[in-house]
Amino acid sequence: MKKLVLSIAVLLLLPSLAGAAPKKKPIKFEYLQTLYDEAIDGVPEDGHRDIGKAIKVADRCSLDDARWAKAMDDGQTQVNVLYEMLQGAVVCWQGAERRVTKHGSLEAPTAFVAARTRYLEAFRSYIWAIEAKLASDRQSTCTRLKTALTEVEKAAEATNGLVEKFKAEANQMLAAKAAADAKGLADTIADETANQRCE
Repeated sequence: MKKLVLSIAVLLLLPSLAGAAPKKKPIKFEYLQTLYDEAIDGVPEDGHRDIGKAIKVADRCSLDDARWAKAMDDGQTQVNVLYEMLQGAVVCWQGAERRVTKHGSLEAPTAFVAARTRYLEAFRSYIWAIEAKLASDRQSTCTRLKTALTEVEKAAEATNGLVEKFKAEANQMLAAKAAADAKGLADTIADETANQRCE
């Protein structure tokens, strides 16, 4: 009798056990948590993971940025090494841009990632110009600075209206920093171009 009762209890539990799918671990972000939080606002829960995966790629790029920025700040990193690090950063952000764009419904995160990508492309070209400058190759310096100027204009354009795309203050601050970075780099490249007397 006891075996019969136990068997019935197990059978009754089976449907509930079958329906209880294991919960997936939430995606954790090092830098872009607020970007994700705003992106999933109002989105059904079953769509959160896809959004998280798209933004996670950009979050990894932000983590890599922290590494090359630290290497640059310590003043010991050679320009050619920094350039190689920036090559990797550009590839990372370009990949992140493709990922968020492919998602289709992430207008504000896509705009942020695009702005960051354009900035890194311009910064890489600027460092490439500095490498030529240190080699006393004025012609290559000017050619590369012109490329950097074209790219930094695109970076500035990418930040137009970026702050207004976000509701959360933390994301507005991210967007404002992207705009300030682009402007600062544009000024730096313009000054260097003038110093080199590039035509």
